[in-house]
Amino acid sequence: NVNIVMLPKPGKNSLHDIQNQRGIFLMSIFRTMLMKMLLKDEYNTLDSYMSDANAGGQKGRRVQDHLFVINGIIFEHARSRTKKQITICIYACGCCFDSLWQDDIINDLYDAGTRNDKFALLQKIITTNNIAVKTHNGISQRKVVNKITCQGEPWGPIECSVHIDNIGKESLKPHMEPCTYKNKV
Repeated sequence: NVNIVMLPKPGKNSLHDIQNQRGIFLMSIFRTMLMKMLLKDEYNTLDSYMSDANAGGQKGRRVQDHLFVINGIIFEHARSRTKKQITICIYACGCCFDSLWQDDIINDLYDAGTRNDKFALLQKIITTNNIAVKTHNGISQRKVVNKITCQGEPWGPIECSVHIDNIGKESLKPHMEPCTYKNKV
């Protein structure tokens, strides 16, 4: 069983608009502990698979790492006084957890090296959810919802990060068109 609670997003005034709230999934203690044990066993494999282009869901990494690199590129470009333009592409995914497709996530985790006996257990856990929503008026009726990534679950951030990292790796392949949006620094 999984319960969804709504938390207000920081800086949003009206809580009557659902866009101003974030749904967080609350799992049973047993499921959370099991997921944490699986993640502990698989974390190093997944971490070594991800490129330096991604800081999400990784221990000791955060968005400030990327800002440091981007500021360094801009500083070096300005210092070199070159007339060449630089292009920096930044991918930001709005409502990322809402748009993740679980079949893709499973394939991404497999590609990242999660192929042992725990993979089938992980796949079953993250693709089957009996969900209810907690409201001020009580809890809703439970519905089985399959193939969703639960925001707030131990594997959620790493699932999202591996998937976004694969998108970034795919964008570097030669068959892709270069980024066309240019902003002068």
